[in-house]
Amino acid sequence: MDSSTSKTISPTHPLGTLSTLPFELRNQILDFLTPSANPSSPFSASKALADRIGVGAVSHVPPPISLLLTCKQLSHEALDVYYRKTVFSIERVLDLFSPWSMMGVEETLGRGRGAVVLGRMRRVRVDVFWEWLPTPAPAPGLASSVLGGVDGLLCPRESEIMCRMERMGRVMDVLVQAAQLQFFCLGWKECAPLRVGGDEAGFLWEAEARKRVLGPVKRLRGVRVVEGEVVAGREVEEVIGGFLGEVRREMREREERKERKVDGEKVILEEKKRPAKLVTGERKHLLTPEDREMHRRKRSYFE
Repeated sequence: MDSSTSKTISPTHPLGTLSTLPFELRNQILDFLTPSANPSSPFSASKALADRIGVGAVSHVPPPISLLLTCKQLSHEALDVYYRKTVFSIERVLDLFSPWSMMGVEETLGRGRGAVVLGRMRRVRVDVFWEWLPTPAPAPGLASSVLGGVDGLLCPRESEIMCRMERMGRVMDVLVQAAQLQFFCLGWKECAPLRVGGDEAGFLWEAEARKRVLGPVKRLRGVRVVEGEVVAGREVEEVIGGFLGEVRREMREREERKERKVDGEKVILEEKKRPAKLVTGERKHLLTPEDREMHRRKRSYFE
């Protein structure tokens, strides 16, 4: 047997026979060792990981500990394959009766055991279930609320909308710490119809309320792909889709401004490094009186 294909694990070949394989083939093997998780199994390794880092679900099974302990190179490649495809889902974001989900995101994922995973994750999904709100009605002569320019409406649960905005903002405060985040997906589920009885004012109010609650999503940085999965009526889908389109446009403009700024700084730096070329008149103008006297003496000496 050829010795080049029968290498065993050693200090010189820590990957053993894996070191003889092309990088693409090793990636396929590592991809096979981190399969999709079974969401119906409460005892899977992905569910244990989700509970440990404070998220609702993890899409793929993490690499085995024995594989990660083999060597640094293999551990790095396995983790890179794993985080490149795994989606970490944050669930029940707006559920006021479930404080554990928010506690897991802030305490465990943001500042606890999940902080290391937060710094490495690249794909995140935030699931929102929009609970029904009483339809606002005109209230002439009473103190009216103002929400995004829609006036003359009194909402008995406007304080709850503000609370939902605050909860979404707290989730985004944690996700902005994910330095490698590249993919963001919003899962939106809603049962009640957005427009009831042809009430145009109520429809505008409801649409603006949803946009306000999702407003903190615009604070994300470095995200390249923004997607949405909406399970609701056509009008709700148009509202959420329009908002995500605004998010994509603002992120694209922000990246373009950053690229222009970097290019401008490079030009300025190159100009500073370039030696200045002065004509004779400019050189004389920059000389001090002492320099001129020394220059005159040297000339007279050689002359």
